[in-house]
Amino acid sequence: MYIEHKNSLNTRNSAVGIGECSYDKDITLNGQCCTLWIGGNGDVKVEAYDGSIGIFKTVPAGTYLPIQVRKVIGNGTTVPAAQITCLY
Repeated sequence: MYIEHKNSLNTRNSAVGIGECSYDKDITLNGQCCTLWIGGNGDVKVEAYDGSIGIFKTVPAGTYLPIQVRKVIGNGTTVPAAQITCLY
């Protein structure tokens, strides 16, 4: 199934901003959640837009996680925060 994402700037399926990731902090930008680019191998635990929490296990370096994320949770994430990029 294909779901089209349309952000507040009316662009489709592309990031309009890039930010650094910090564990256990709200990483939304002006209320907008982000998706993640994972630059290192390991597990990534996140809090999604709806408040649900999940762990992506053994994520390979170079992976794009197409989920709207509010927070990367440090306890359960093995990829260093410096290797995670927020895409808005």
